[in-house]
Parts: sequence; structure tokens; C-alpha cells
Amino acid sequence: MTIRIKFLLIGIPLLVAASLVLYLGALYFQKWGALRALKAEIQMMGELAASNLAYDSPADKLGETREALQILRENLDLAYVIILDKSGNIVGQYRKALADQMNYRSIDESGFSEDKTILKGKTVIQRQDQKLGELYLGLTLDSLKQGRGAVRQNLLIVALVGFLIGTLAIFFVGTLITKPLRRMTRTAREIADGDLDKRANVAADDEVGQLARSFNMMIDHLQGSYKQMENTKQSLEKRVKERTKELQSEIGDRRKAEQALQDANMKLQMSVEQLEQRNAELKLLNELYDSLQTCNSEREIFAVCAQFAKRIFPEFEGIFFVYRAGRKVLEPAVVWGESITDFDIIEPEDCWAIRQGKPYIVEKRIDGLICPHMENDDNLFQPYLCVP
Repeated sequence: MTIRIKFLLIGIPLLVAASLVLYLGALYFQKWGALRALKAEIQMMGELAASNLAYDSPADKLGETREALQILRENLDLAYVIILDKSGNIVGQYRKALADQMNYRSIDESGFSEDKTILKGKTVIQRQDQKLGELYLGLTLDSLKQGRGAVRQNLLIVALVGFLIGTLAIFFVGTLITKPLRRMTRTAREIADGDLDKRANVAADDEVGQLARSFNMMIDHLQGSYKQMENTKQSLEKRVKERTKELQSEIGDRRKAEQALQDANMKLQMSVEQLEQRNAELKLLNELYDSLQTCNSEREIFAVCAQFAKRIFPEFEGIFFVYRAGRKVLEPAVVWGESITDFDIIEPEDCWAIRQGKPYIVEKRIDGLICPHMENDDNLFQPYLCVP
């Protein structure tokens, strides 16, 4: 691949990006300016119409609105007009159905309708600081869209012309820069074929000329008495580096394999431990089930649960509560753990798990609401889990 082609491969994407940026930027600013002009137009129309209505009206109410409506309808972009008196009654209108469809009274910060097809405006009709009514206008965006289409086409043509001119400029500059380099390349090929008397032509004092001088100096050195020795040395160094790189690669692959084997053994050991733990838990659950089948009273059931709770949850402490429907309270039935010494009956409303109908866990004080039955006077918080 020649340098000239590289220039084109680098320059053309940059030209495309610059053309796109200019094209999109121009479209954006054209749209912004057109919308701004349209908003200024609807504001001016409203102010002029409101001024005419206020001037032609009696002292305290709106007068005839027909002339104002006729003037406003001369604008081809007009979508609707609604004129209200100070009591909110409609005294003049044009295309009221469309105005109601566009919810003409609701004007947000942008001023556009929900479907972005009409620009809405509102002007207060007043005379000498006395409000006589309100004027609501709506302008379509048809002319704006038509103008934007023409502008988009013109901008696209300009961008394409600029792209073509830039491509030709890059090609010309690339040719101008690479011409002496191509001559040096031809000379280098002739020297590589064995003609060591060839030298690069130094035609200028720029970077290319300096490169040609350096090239000629290199050829002079190659003709020295140490040519064979330097070539041999470089060849040996290259072989040593390649072999060293191969050895390093083999060592790295071996270490990765060993590490992968260690990781696999560790995962296998963890899986075996988890499986053993699950088997032990299943065994305890089966024993609990058999013991519960032989119980004849509620007291025996609670005693069995207390015994197996310590074995199933050796690292935790807890309480089993029983709901008493007659009293509508929860009574502690089974307690395990050495630190649980103060416990009493609780009401269902005191537990978020019962109120929500699902397990409720709080690991930190800031994670959620704390159940009232877990609060204490010492302000000492412990993570807990409630299961209804």
C-alpha cells in the first residue's frame, strides 16, 4: 500500500466526518433559527391582533372580532384562532374543533402540540392594564418543513462538493509529497539488487532531502569492512530474541495451565463441601420430620423444634412465634440462642414480614424500616430475618 493511498484512507474518513458535522450542524442551526422566527411571528401576530381588539373594544369588554379574525386568516400557516372575553367565554373563533383537539389552553414550555405539528401561542388582550380577554393562536409547521427540505438539499450539495474538493486536494498533496519518496524507493530497490554505487537524489533541503542524505550515509556505511560482521551479529541477536520470546511464551502457558488446574481443584473442593453441607441439612430435616410425626402434643412439637433449630441453624439465634387467633397476638413458642433472654408476645402489626406477607430482612439499620419487636432501649442493632 502506497503512502498516497494511506493519505486517502486517512483523509477521506476525516473529510466525511467533517462534512457530516457541518451538514448536521447547519441543519440544526437552520431548524433552531426557523423555530425561533416562527415563535417570534406567532408572538407578533398575537400582540398585533390583541392591540387591534383592545383598541376597537368598549371600555370594559371586547368588541367585534370579525375584522381581527379576517386579518389573522390571511396568514397561510394559521391553524386555529380562539378569542375569549375576560369571563372565559368564546367571542370569536376559527377552526375551534382543531383547537380543542390540540388542547389550545394547555401550552407547555416548548409551545408545541403533543404531535409536534402545531406551534401554540397565547396573548392577553388588555388596555391600560385592564384585562379584556385572551387570544389563542396556532400555526402549522408546513412551510417550515418545506423550507427545511430545500435547505437540506442545498446543504447536501454543498457538503458533497466540499467532499470532492477535499478528496482532490488530499490526492494532490499526497502526490506532491510522495513523488521524491517514490524516487528513493526505486533507488533502494536497485541497491537491494546489488548495485551499491547508486545513491538517492537530494533535490531539496526539507525533511525528504534530509532523509535522502541519511539514506546515502547508510549505504556508505554498509560498504565498510564491518558489513559481514554486523550482519552476522544482527542475525544472532534476532535468533536469540526470538528463542527467548518462545521460551517466555511456553513458561507463561505452563503457568496458566497450572493456575487453571488449581482453580478447578478449588472449585471442585468447594462443590464437594457444599454438597456435604446440603446432605447434612437434608438429613437433619428428615430427622425433624420423623420426630414431628411422633409428637402427640403441641408442647412436644415445640420441644422438637427447639432441639433441631440449634442443629439446623448453629450460627444463628431465633424465636418461633405461634399466632393465637383468639387473642390476635403472636406468642413465643420456641427459642434458641444464648443471648436471647428478653422476649414477650407481639402483635401482628409489629412485624413488617406479616404486614407485607413475605420474608423481610434487614442487614443494616439504613437498609429499611426496623420491626418494632426488634427495637431495644440500648440502640444496639443486629441484622435479622422475619419469615411469616
